[in-house]
Amino acid sequence: MNKQIEEIYKKILNESISTHEGAAIIKNFMNRETINKKAEQNIADTNIGNDLKDLIITIVSQIMKIDINEIDIEVELSEYGFDSLAFTTLSNNLNSRFGLTLMPTIFFEYPTIKDLIYYFEKEHLNVFASFFEKNSQTEDNTNPLG
Repeated sequence: MNKQIEEIYKKILNESISTHEGAAIIKNFMNRETINKKAEQNIADTNIGNDLKDLIITIVSQIMKIDINEIDIEVELSEYGFDSLAFTTLSNNLNSRFGLTLMPTIFFEYPTIKDLIYYFEKEHLNVFASFFEKNSQTEDNTNPLG
């Protein structure tokens, strides 16, 4: 049994949280585990996943003034100092670049870069595939060797 689930179970037994609250927390945890596994698979399976990872890391780095080498895709964005204002900036940045209509609340549902990659591949794959395809064609055209 997972350590976090064991802790929740102990809290239920000690009656510091209700059975209903504990079940909701465990359900949320299990959903997160499923998202993480799917995200890992998607990132490994697609170039778009890697391109998205690089793109999001770059945007996060620019917004929070953090070196890209210090950003871990499995760390929640809030740990890098993201608050509601920074999440709004991030959603506005992505919306204006890609014609999306993201609300800042999406970053609470998908709090890590890995989670966001999964979400973007699941919900906006065509948008990002088109963007990265155009970018690679532009790079090919400007490369004197290619």
